Amino acid sequence: MKPFIHARLAARRHGGHWKDTFAVHHFFDQTKGVFADMRHRAMLHNDLGIEIALQVFGPDIALTGGGTVATLQVCHEHQVEDVGRTVPLAEWLEGAEIHPLLQARRRLLAYQRFRDNPLAACVQRWGGTEEAYAPLVAWFDRPEVLAPHSPLAPAMLRNAFGIMLAEQVFGPVLDAGNGRATCVRDVGEALTLARFGLIPSLETVLSGLDVRPWFYGQHVPQDLVDAGEDAATEALD
Repeated sequence: MKPFIHARLAARRHGGHWKDTFAVHHFFDQTKGVFADMRHRAMLHNDLGIEIALQVFGPDIALTGGGTVATLQVCHEHQVEDVGRTVPLAEWLEGAEIHPLLQARRRLLAYQRFRDNPLAACVQRWGGTEEAYAPLVAWFDRPEVLAPHSPLAPAMLRNAFGIMLAEQVFGPVLDAGNGRATCVRDVGEALTLARFGLIPSLETVLSGLDVRPWFYGQHVPQDLVDAGEDAATEALD
């Protein structure tokens, strides 16, 4: 389902204009621009994606004409419309095969310190304080918290797309403390190179997923069905 259709459905439910929530729906579907099959949904159509969306858009979205809608509600509705429910990241990654490039884990000595002690390495490389870098480093580690048993979890944000996504959350430049500023992309690249010895594409990361039928599910929301066949058909045109 395209972001425009998601946004029209949201306007039917919550009021306002479809433009009010379009950015949220585009956020979830942006991964298709870098991996053009339904496995792209594994990146953001999950609990991790909702967490990141809340970081980007905040807790509420203002509606045209007054009022707000909870960002969490819009996120949940998007995922239900696409795959029937919010699927945990750990479930998306069940049984995933790891691409040989990620299995090899080539070590680059210049980045080893970012694997051993990333906060200290950031301060040594760019200055500032460990406290300033801690949220960004923890952000790249978050998939391993949500899917602790998946060998693919470390790569879910440590890839070319994930590094760019970090800029959506933290901005292009991080206030590193002590009057220093650091490119968020530089930190993401260092953390990724330290783990894999290269920066993989999102397609490389997700290529080993076992495709399941629910990856492709499109669901007409029940409230539109109840409103009548014409309304549901129009919404999905």
